[in-house]
Amino acid sequence: MKKILILLLVLLYTYPVYSQSTKVHGITIDGIWPYAEILDAIQSMKYKMTTRIVFDENQPPSLYIDFVNQLTTKSFIMGEILDSYFMKDITVEQYSARVQDYVNAMGNKVYIYEIGNEINGEWLGTTSDVVAKMTNAYNIVHNAGLKTALTLYYNKNCWANSNNEMFKWTNANVPAYMKTGLDYVWISYYEDDCNNYQPNWQQVFDSLHVIFPNSKIGLGECGTNDPAKKVSYMNRYYTMNITTPNYVGGYFWWYYRQDCTPKTKALWTTLNNLLSDTVPPPPPPSACNDLQEPNNLSENAYTIFRNSTYNAGLNILTDVDWFKFNTTKNNTNINFSFSNLSHNAVIELYKNTTLLKSINGSGSQNLVYNTNVVGNYFLKIIPASEPLTGCYSFIYTTAKRPIVLDDKEVTEPGVYALQQNFPNPFNPTTVISYNIPEAGNVKLTVYDITGREVMTLANEFMQAGKYTAEFNASDLASGIYIYKIEAGSFTDVKKMLLVK
Repeated sequence: MKKILILLLVLLYTYPVYSQSTKVHGITIDGIWPYAEILDAIQSMKYKMTTRIVFDENQPPSLYIDFVNQLTTKSFIMGEILDSYFMKDITVEQYSARVQDYVNAMGNKVYIYEIGNEINGEWLGTTSDVVAKMTNAYNIVHNAGLKTALTLYYNKNCWANSNNEMFKWTNANVPAYMKTGLDYVWISYYEDDCNNYQPNWQQVFDSLHVIFPNSKIGLGECGTNDPAKKVSYMNRYYTMNITTPNYVGGYFWWYYRQDCTPKTKALWTTLNNLLSDTVPPPPPPSACNDLQEPNNLSENAYTIFRNSTYNAGLNILTDVDWFKFNTTKNNTNINFSFSNLSHNAVIELYKNTTLLKSINGSGSQNLVYNTNVVGNYFLKIIPASEPLTGCYSFIYTTAKRPIVLDDKEVTEPGVYALQQNFPNPFNPTTVISYNIPEAGNVKLTVYDITGREVMTLANEFMQAGKYTAEFNASDLASGIYIYKIEAGSFTDVKKMLLVK
């Protein structure tokens, strides 16, 4: 796991205020030496930057006072009170005292205080301690009349504990008064840490805005150690076109000090040329409320209650909604009622990989399928020839108890898959996820680099579904290990690195 950021955002002594439409041009520096080169590189950028200073662990505010005083005339300053990597190493009381010390010393020369960094990360410690540190820090900064920021860690499909999934953790652990009171909410994301996955950021930020309706939002940390990827990553993130209300950019390239100072370095020029002073205007209001669509709300399961109406959107032709649900012993028959369909939308029902029924039409439609087979089913809704106008609605009318719909837009059912383990590198445990589209015998085996089998993680008959297996290497030596899945005619092999 990377050693995480300390943020600083720099502002003028007149302390100008961001507005909702102000673009935030963010960079991160994880150290303040050499002073002169860093200050020169920042003040020479095309636009006034927001510099995120990572305040090092065990260092007092006095170490940074002189640098902050010089930087305030050249940049807005955001201060990261403590990098997430070190959060577990101090108590709630020590963290609260640290926040108070920095607030007392820096005041409003630091325009934004990052009260929690990658706050849902699995490495921060116990949830109760993390929440106490976060809320205490918010209260200290907020009560001092200063700006607050919370940085979340985006980790879709690359967490070991599902309770730490970004939206799930946030909904469960950020109190209501912070959800409405935070000034800024950022997302930290490193593709290298998440199997090179590239999220649909429009959907992610739309979902974030639902949780934090009053906060300015953006990307709070990104970057890569790979020299071959740096230019493409800068291009991808600093030119993102997000239309979510209150989206202000950010990005906060983690490696600015290493990559862009002195300003004679090629990446300084690359980043400077990418900067734009505009934020896209928010989209016009939709014809109906589609916030209940699972992928727009939380990218997680959404509970559907009998005879209640739920709305979802298919506003571009390439959009596809996949919903997964389970039937039960006493409720095997399937009945969905749709309304507001347009342009002959197509609705398909699958059992695993088998298409059971398909209907299409406009206006109101019913999909009814009678069966006595209990198990997982998938519902697919797609535009036929044109995007749906506004939103469509549906009602699940059969089961007396709630069912759960899972958004399946990214990974369709019916695909064998072996995921990269997470975390990787690891010590001593890691989690391997895999997908089985149909029932059968599944074997998951770990080998050392010589091909010697060291552990069998699974060897049994499994129903179709998504599975995880934990690999505990406490008794093994550091090195490269290979894991292999065998399921029917499907086999796949991946490598992982144990570092002790």
